[in-house]
Amino acid sequence: MIYLDKLTNKTVAELDKIYVRVKAYFEQLEIVNVNSIGGKQIISPAGSIRCKAVETKDDIDYYRCYILTEQDGDKIENRFKVGDQAYCQMFNAKEGVENKISNRYYWRLVVGVGEDYIDLSKSDCDTNSDAPMANDIICQRGNRDDIDRQNFMEFSSVDSFSPSIT
Repeated sequence: MIYLDKLTNKTVAELDKIYVRVKAYFEQLEIVNVNSIGGKQIISPAGSIRCKAVETKDDIDYYRCYILTEQDGDKIENRFKVGDQAYCQMFNAKEGVENKISNRYYWRLVVGVGEDYIDLSKSDCDTNSDAPMANDIICQRGNRDDIDRQNFMEFSSVDSFSPSIT
């Protein structure tokens, strides 16, 4: 159906299906779809990183978590800062299968930052915090001193207070 919108005085085409054989030009294209996640989603100044490897030694008081610095040709910036609170939680792992994963939790202080790593304190952490592991998704969830980095938003559908937006 093609018609003139009387409010905007613009032409509108509403089609069930369109196939273009050679070329199409769009000034603006908006794709509408539905998506979902399970669990929590955190929006914060540093966002999150995926830990690709962890290095630790008995004589140092931190875990060095290495991160990707490039993906699909794009450089990835490490936006974590010293004093950030690093948070990781996995709570729906099916334990006892071949991949040897388990439900995990930690909230640790970031004590060092480099281009391709963050250092997480072994001792300055929440009670019963697990040690970081490769493939952890680590989110920034506040900062000890910098008030501009203490803000974050959390959308949850799984905790005792869910559903919640914090």
